[in-house]
Amino acid sequence: MSKWKVVGKKRVFKAPLFEVYSSKIKFESGKEEEYLDVYRKPTVIIFPLTPKNEIYLISQKRYLHARFILEAPAGYIDENESSLSAAKRELKEETGLVASHWEQIAKVESSANVIKATANLFLATDLEEDDATPEELENIEVFKIPIKTAVEKIFTGEIFTGSTIQGILMIDKLIRDRKL
Repeated sequence: MSKWKVVGKKRVFKAPLFEVYSSKIKFESGKEEEYLDVYRKPTVIIFPLTPKNEIYLISQKRYLHARFILEAPAGYIDENESSLSAAKRELKEETGLVASHWEQIAKVESSANVIKATANLFLATDLEEDDATPEELENIEVFKIPIKTAVEKIFTGEIFTGSTIQGILMIDKLIRDRKL
């Protein structure tokens, strides 16, 4: 296994939701390489689950994919905000749901290289409905479907975002293993 050391790092671009850094890496051989790395603000992904093992998902148009995306409610963690507080805020904003029981089921990275993007996955249960308060530019439709149907939608490609897939498959396994 080769050894390496970070010998320099500087920010080359800053945007509201991510930053880009140039890192100089020196390898054991003496060779130096420059890497450009993207650090995205941490996110929360919420999986609201009913006692009948139905999950709430949202659909909204995502300009990057030029279509509506079926996904779990999610959002960015604000500065000085805990991941749990962000999850509660995002669930209420996007779906109108309020949960009295919360469990963080995973903390995942979307990539091992180039992009550092931490997602905190939460299971939300004991749900009550309230009014949603989406942001001005969010046009969100809320769906409640059986977890089994959500798993099927993963394998047909209808659900394709990484963190949503991870959370649905984790919850499905917990249900099948009778841990939920």
